[in-house]
Amino acid sequence: QDALARTRIAVVGAGAVGNEVVKNLALLGVGAVDLLDFDTVEVHNLTRSVFLRESDVGAPKAAAVAARAADVDPRVRITPVPG
Repeated sequence: QDALARTRIAVVGAGAVGNEVVKNLALLGVGAVDLLDFDTVEVHNLTRSVFLRESDVGAPKAAAVAARAADVDPRVRITPVPG
């Protein structure tokens, strides 16, 4: 667990698969996640992404996912990198 807490991981893409990866990394307790995505949230993303809500439509995916993922484990530093 200590080794995981010192780990920093980059995830490219905050869509359906990226959501699951970030969720699992947060549940594992990794130290930091850099989340890169160039896209914004659209209505059709909501059914495939556990961290996205209707209120996120139009927002950068990376920022929306990072905000909700931080609720899973506040000790995990999740840095959104939109664009």
